[in-house]
Amino acid sequence: MTTDQPTPPDRTPVDAQTATRELTLALLFLNRMKETPDKTLPPLWRAWKGYDFDALDALEEAGFLFGSHRAKSVCFTEEGLAEAQRILAKYGIEDRR
Repeated sequence: MTTDQPTPPDRTPVDAQTATRELTLALLFLNRMKETPDKTLPPLWRAWKGYDFDALDALEEAGFLFGSHRAKSVCFTEEGLAEAQRILAKYGIEDRR
């Protein structure tokens, strides 16, 4: 029996811990806001952090985010912005900003 439905692309399984970290970064990225506290410096991209603290710590250790643990938001590094865009492409998510 055949169907007219396309075959989904093969996807490599991702473990839950990796998926949580990657999707947390993607969600932070999708909810980012631009901040320019000092006009002589490049803008900061900031997002509210209401996410799993272990995932946030891992993303900070990977060099994708920075900021105080006391603050309610985090800032993206250039590497974090690029990695978030790569993850969005991986999951077929469009960034509309």
